[in-house]
Amino acid sequence: MNKTKYFAPHSYAVIIGTGVANQETGYFETTVTIPEADTGEHYLSIEDSETNVIIKIYSESSFVKTSTGISILASCSSTIVGFQVAINGSLLDYYGNGLADETVVLSYAFSGSSAWTPLTSGQTDSNGRYSAVWIPPATGYFIIRAEWAGNATHFGSNNSTAINSITFDGEYVFSVESNSTITELFFNSTDRTLSFNANGDNGTQGYAKIIIAKTLVTDVESMKVYLDGSQVEYTLLSNGDSWCLIINYAHSTNQIVLDLNVNVIPEFPSYLILAIFVTTALFALIIEKKLLHPKSKKT
Repeated sequence: MNKTKYFAPHSYAVIIGTGVANQETGYFETTVTIPEADTGEHYLSIEDSETNVIIKIYSESSFVKTSTGISILASCSSTIVGFQVAINGSLLDYYGNGLADETVVLSYAFSGSSAWTPLTSGQTDSNGRYSAVWIPPATGYFIIRAEWAGNATHFGSNNSTAINSITFDGEYVFSVESNSTITELFFNSTDRTLSFNANGDNGTQGYAKIIIAKTLVTDVESMKVYLDGSQVEYTLLSNGDSWCLIINYAHSTNQIVLDLNVNVIPEFPSYLILAIFVTTALFALIIEKKLLHPKSKKT
């Protein structure tokens, strides 16, 4: 049995690996991880019952960088007036600890474009969370990316999410935020359905978060979601003047259809409302006169 030990000058040795040599050739192979160490000379001792070989190594750094992960979520408002996107997420290290006071840069790109345009940046709080509000130049399909450059002790990381949005009736906005590629987003005002395709790599999980104005929904409990023709469950959240539906699925080429039971209340011009009011008043006056002054019958 061969043992591999690590020790710094003036310190005790620590066993960090073992291996069994080939009985015929004496050859052995092992992989070891050196503990965190100060900059300077350090030593590896490879030994068995008869031999002890010491290898000197030099550490350029006193630490090993830790990997990180960054999350990103986005949610659109459901009306054209004041249309904006709320963005939030967290920056965590490998162990799930939030990284505080770090700058997260947010950028966006339109469909078919490889150029990223910075939109804003934000500082993480004590729990590693960040947030921002973005007013897009228009509705449509775009990708939002969150990126952290890293520092002396942690590797950088980035993540992205896609948003597809369309307008309806000159006032409302339907939007879908997802880690899938969302295409063919369409609202059919005749049968009151919202449909789109969600594509992603096979073997991975996808989600879609759909934002709908509350004023468009007759009965929120009657909304149905269909995934490739089969009805599926969804999570429903209330967010101010909007409903948020979240569905999860296995990635492939999926078609998602929402039966929204949309109730569109037509808006009448003020002059038409006044004309209706005057007509109703005159009609009531005529009825009243007939009741108070009935015509006498001729004999």
